[in-house]
Amino acid sequence: MDLSESENLTEIPDLSKATKLGSLKLNNCKSLVTFPSTIGNLQRLVRLEMKECTGLEVLPTDVNLSSLGTLDLSGCSSLRSFPLISTSIEDLFLQNTAIEEVPCCIENFSGLTILLMYCCQRLKNISPNIFRLTNLEVADFTDCRGVIKALSDDDYNNYVVDWREMYGCFSFRNCFKLERDARELILRSCFKHVALPGGEIPKYFTHRAYGDSLTVIVPQSFLSQNFLRFKACVVVDSLSEGKDLYPYLKVNVGFNGEQYEKKVFENADLQFCKTDHLFFCSFKFKSGLTFNDVEFKFCCRNRIKECGVRLLYVYQETEHNQQTTRSKKRMRVSLLP
Repeated sequence: MDLSESENLTEIPDLSKATKLGSLKLNNCKSLVTFPSTIGNLQRLVRLEMKECTGLEVLPTDVNLSSLGTLDLSGCSSLRSFPLISTSIEDLFLQNTAIEEVPCCIENFSGLTILLMYCCQRLKNISPNIFRLTNLEVADFTDCRGVIKALSDDDYNNYVVDWREMYGCFSFRNCFKLERDARELILRSCFKHVALPGGEIPKYFTHRAYGDSLTVIVPQSFLSQNFLRFKACVVVDSLSEGKDLYPYLKVNVGFNGEQYEKKVFENADLQFCKTDHLFFCSFKFKSGLTFNDVEFKFCCRNRIKECGVRLLYVYQETEHNQQTTRSKKRMRVSLLP
């Protein structure tokens, strides 16, 4: 059913008998303020689109649509509450809304793979339970320019972030007021890719260099592992003018006389950075080294000022995350205007 562009629509028709409805589109229904509770009858609904419904303020909270996979509320500039109409959602688009909090119950969205919340200027709190979503591939909070800070240890229970469970891409581009504790939480968590403002490679990267390349001598003790796992970081200059030579950040790794290329961040991740930014990535290669030296070369459209690499033992990284978590009891991530 497609009722898009119905600008005078103020009320949704009775949906109590539409039990076989699979898709509902209400894009640009700017006069729509609420949604009826009869939406609970749509247990076969797979996709719900309500883009640019600028009058929409609330959604029902007493329903759980078991089949809903995609919910698009982008541009619903009056919507202040995180949508809780289904925990089965895989793709959730909430950019340019007035949502103020990502609640702790986000951990119940176990199948969530994409969460877009960029340009949510009223966003205040992000529960750290979001780090428990093992299927989450992309979480974008770009241009949410409030203060992200970790609250006191009287507020929330411990949680452990294990690198084996976290392979998502988190973007905090242009979140300029990140407090120290929140930055530490983000940086020490082992996501596959992370972007946030910054102009200096963290000191825990044991191999650092100015420019876009460096060589790492791998200790003999690492060579007994089946895989070599690396965590890398680069300081990227703000977007520069000129020909777009590299529409992404890529890493060339050379060892044993072979070259391997990894694409890390796509063009959208590199654009619109107002200041220098840190881009982190994690990757692994099958071991079997006959030479101890590994060469890293980072390339992108923007100038790379510094780069750093850290070799990781699996158990060391997991143990480090647990120790970091214990030292920061009952923590959550908050964005305050």
